[in-house]
Amino acid sequence: KQWYQRRVAVGTFFFFGNLFVLLSSLRKKSIKLDRVSVTIIRNIALVDIGFSVSIGLTLVSIIHNSWPFGHLICVISNYWSLYFGISEICLICSLNLSKLIILLNPLRAKSRKKIMGVFISSAMWIIPLFNVIPNIFLGRLVEFRLSFFRCEGYFEGQFFELMPLLSVVLFMLVPMMLVAVGIVWLLLYVRKVCGLHRQGIVTIPGRNGHSALIPLL
Repeated sequence: KQWYQRRVAVGTFFFFGNLFVLLSSLRKKSIKLDRVSVTIIRNIALVDIGFSVSIGLTLVSIIHNSWPFGHLICVISNYWSLYFGISEICLICSLNLSKLIILLNPLRAKSRKKIMGVFISSAMWIIPLFNVIPNIFLGRLVEFRLSFFRCEGYFEGQFFELMPLLSVVLFMLVPMMLVAVGIVWLLLYVRKVCGLHRQGIVTIPGRNGHSALIPLL
């Protein structure tokens, strides 16, 4: 019962929290970031709202102690979770890299147009299809697992058993590694700037690869 209550609380907060972020970002100057980052944040909120649908189905299955929606909805919910889960990882990765680019090129932050964020976000929505579509055509089986209260996918056969591992490496591990590299890069850059600040100067990247040393007064 306590586990069920926690899932209800997390699912409710998950949905309304991201809905609030989405509505807030639609207001002008509600999020003081560059246009590209704001566009990506909006798409992350949309992905989270979409993913919360699968959480809602899980909550219903907990109440019924079974899957009451039939096999077709079970298959759809499994691919739904897979698609939105990978989309979220890719969007978070792109947001992290976007912030890194802003720090490395602060003078170009205002010149970054919203259309660039739209293109980046669209690409992050398309990338998961390269995992979902092959799984559909390769005959990925889906069934309800009572121990998890959700529909799980799996392959039969020795060769296809490697598909989940390959998917995890390509669509989850690689983006997470990019996020980790970006965070380390950000920390090293901040440490460098702090060192220059103590020396009384800071490096500002300029155009054509040139940089300028500006004294701090």
